[in-house]
Amino acid sequence: NYGGMLVKYSKLVDYFTNESMSIQKVTNTSIHLASRHIEIYIDCINGDTEIRLRGLTPITKDVKKKWVFPNGYPQEKMQLDLDNYFEWQLIKAEEAMSNNPYKHL
Repeated sequence: NYGGMLVKYSKLVDYFTNESMSIQKVTNTSIHLASRHIEIYIDCINGDTEIRLRGLTPITKDVKKKWVFPNGYPQEKMQLDLDNYFEWQLIKAEEAMSNNPYKHL
């Protein structure tokens, strides 16, 4: 854990941070990121990496999701899993909008 959580999870922090998502708090076992509507927690629990996402978005409404990755699992692969989840959520939202009989209004 040399260098702390920000060094250990730098790829994930870079993946999540942008102009609206920023680091709120860092401890020796967790990183808390937040934007106006979404919170992300990256925790090291018993050597595993746990990523929790929660919040409210216009497309997906109430969001609560947790991923657990084993110790040593590459952050690039974590990002792929996250990307797949977010892409699936967008597809579900697009399908829901296309099935809306009132979309022409």
